[in-house]
Amino acid sequence: MQKLITLIILIFTFPNFSIAKNIIKGKVVDSKSNLPLTAASVLEEGTFNGSIANEFGEFFIVLNSIPATLQIDYIGYESQKIQVKNLSQKFILIELEPTQTLVKPVIITTENPANRIMREVIKRKKMRLEGILSYKNDAYSRIVIENDEGIVSILEVISEINWDKEKGSVEVIKSKKQTNNIDPSINSIEIGNVPNFYEDDVEIMENNMICPTNPKAFDYYKFQLIGERSFAGKTVYDIQVIPNSKLQPLLQGTLAVLDEDFILLEVSLKPSKYVIFPTPIKKFDLTFTQQFRNFGEKYWLPVDLRTKGEMHIGITGFSLPPIKFSQVSSLKNYELNVQIPETLFVKDRTVLEDSVSVSKSDSIFAENVNLIPYTQEEQIAYEEIDSTLTLQKAFKPKGALAKLVNIEVEANDEKVIGGEKNGKNFLDRISPNIAYNRVDEGKLGIKLDLFENKKTKIDVLGGYSTGLREGFYGSDFQYKFGKENKWVWKNSFYQGSVLRFKSFNYAEILNSVQNLIGFEDYFGYFKNQKFSTALGFKNDFGVEVGLNVEKHTSLEKNTDFDLFGRSLVQRKNPSIFEGNLRSVQAKFEFGDDFTFVPIAEQNNFEVRVEHSQDGFLGSDFDFTKVEFRTDFRVLTFLKRRFLPNALDVRLQAGISRGKLPPQRFFAFDGVLVALSPFGTFKTLKDNPYEGDKYVSVFWEHNFRTVPFELIGLNWFAKKGLGIILHGASGKTWFKKENLSGLDFAPNLTNGVHHEIGLSLNGIFDFARIDFTQRLDKKDFRIGVSVARMF
Repeated sequence: MQKLITLIILIFTFPNFSIAKNIIKGKVVDSKSNLPLTAASVLEEGTFNGSIANEFGEFFIVLNSIPATLQIDYIGYESQKIQVKNLSQKFILIELEPTQTLVKPVIITTENPANRIMREVIKRKKMRLEGILSYKNDAYSRIVIENDEGIVSILEVISEINWDKEKGSVEVIKSKKQTNNIDPSINSIEIGNVPNFYEDDVEIMENNMICPTNPKAFDYYKFQLIGERSFAGKTVYDIQVIPNSKLQPLLQGTLAVLDEDFILLEVSLKPSKYVIFPTPIKKFDLTFTQQFRNFGEKYWLPVDLRTKGEMHIGITGFSLPPIKFSQVSSLKNYELNVQIPETLFVKDRTVLEDSVSVSKSDSIFAENVNLIPYTQEEQIAYEEIDSTLTLQKAFKPKGALAKLVNIEVEANDEKVIGGEKNGKNFLDRISPNIAYNRVDEGKLGIKLDLFENKKTKIDVLGGYSTGLREGFYGSDFQYKFGKENKWVWKNSFYQGSVLRFKSFNYAEILNSVQNLIGFEDYFGYFKNQKFSTALGFKNDFGVEVGLNVEKHTSLEKNTDFDLFGRSLVQRKNPSIFEGNLRSVQAKFEFGDDFTFVPIAEQNNFEVRVEHSQDGFLGSDFDFTKVEFRTDFRVLTFLKRRFLPNALDVRLQAGISRGKLPPQRFFAFDGVLVALSPFGTFKTLKDNPYEGDKYVSVFWEHNFRTVPFELIGLNWFAKKGLGIILHGASGKTWFKKENLSGLDFAPNLTNGVHHEIGLSLNGIFDFARIDFTQRLDKKDFRIGVSVARMF
């Protein structure tokens, strides 16, 4: 009776796919308990066509022809063959008999039996793989995302995998399907990048993990025989995989190895308990199960992958609800040693879309029923989830900082600005422009994004300086053109106070805070009436050439006020060389965009040149200056980890010719109050170094959490705390003629500034404390900065 009820439920709950031909539906169960056999393998004998059962033992398969023979396998059960003679057999209930564990004679050897088995597996794997030069196969994958209340989205992909021994793997997506709350453009499940645990290495969350069948596996793993089962009349060894290193990204779990052939039948693995995922991932449970079959041939290939995971994401004051997900993939219809079109192997692309077939996704999914049946919960999700249940709503953040995060849960009404559509409303287009210093006193203004579309952007700026008792104002115009808008024409105008020297590390608002709490003003200021125009090109590299027309005027100090009444008398604001400056400038850059706060890797290069000639368009100045900066990273230790140990370096240098005015001096930064970010001299307080020529190097080696892991303080490691060794060296020079006429004494290095120190990184997830000792003279300082997170 129970079997009959099961049969009725299956017939009425399975979708009706009347379009396809030769469809067989079925269920695989244990003959004794009637429990479903999840991921049972169903193969059409004599072909590479197959399917796997879902978690309820249910499967679909489309036969190439009828009559046909189905072979159903499951480790620990007798294999069974079913004859399908005609389409009247629409549903098949398959009951597999559990097998008795084979008792083999005990052979006493000095070697661990698991080691002997695994040596043979590794040896034979190499021999088998030598015969495969290329293959292609059909693939299907489904990802289900859940929160604590149930399914929130489903994504599915049908694709073709193309693999070449020399060129790698490329996946061509043929069809996509997803619940109504997912944009089809973001549905790109990369089956081709799903781990194959028979390979030497697999990449999991950017960790390059060593697989148990890697030729060097015995350097990283211990193996233990924990049981025996049977499969197709042969013994199956169950072997436990035990990581032998706390620092390398390794796997743990079990392998099922078929005796005599010494191949992997199945793996059940997860990242080792020692694998630490970086902030903001607080917890990540992840398991993989994968089966391999030979389809009657000598090559054993993956036929599925089942993944389950739960991720907890958060930083101090901000967290998301647990994100649960599962993925099931089916791989079938292998064609071995076939010609793979060269056109598929596009540089740096492992996933391509067949736009013609993707546009017909609904019909392709309807015709291709050789997939994995939906569970009842998945069926309901497709019927009930609509576009209003966004992932932002499903995983609403919590914590004190959650209110500060702008998560748009509804699309904003588009506003028409200047005749063009712009997604921002008026308030979104306004940003404050405020500062406080010893010259401007209060500098209060706003910036308005007046107009913006794909090609044109116009901003205007206006405000008032209470110390200077006058307004400041300006505008920026930018126009992009050419193929893919890679060319840009920039124009800007500004009148008001500006900084006397440029800082690579500090924004003016940070200095304002320093002034208001009673510390010395870091910058100098002068008045500039400036118009500039520049033409640039940006692709893999950037080039820009422009013209500056400026009028410079000195400004006096106007206030010593601070909020706490510390009565600090601010130093006078240095005078500049006044006059008209006309200059041409050029910039060349490539690599990553430069950021003031390097929380992650930066690899970039930039050269800037400015030239002014006395008399050129009425210029009162005659100088040339060239400045160079580069950032790069070198991976050092534990390169297989998601975040390897790394050395980050910044080189800066500048040189000049002619009479360089003080408003064009080079400068590099020291500490701002207690802030000591990368790229500053952490033992240099108050004023930056200046010069008409300079060179500097800043470096830090990020050991990440490894020091705490080595001494067994895993609690600190799992909290994301790490150690950074850092240092810096630099020197500035001045020619005598560039010092003449100054009413202030620039801060010089007086030799070479050397310093070295240690940092505790990752405090409260996004802060670090720097302990730095100066080497060329006695000085020790403690500073804070933003953590280097990646």
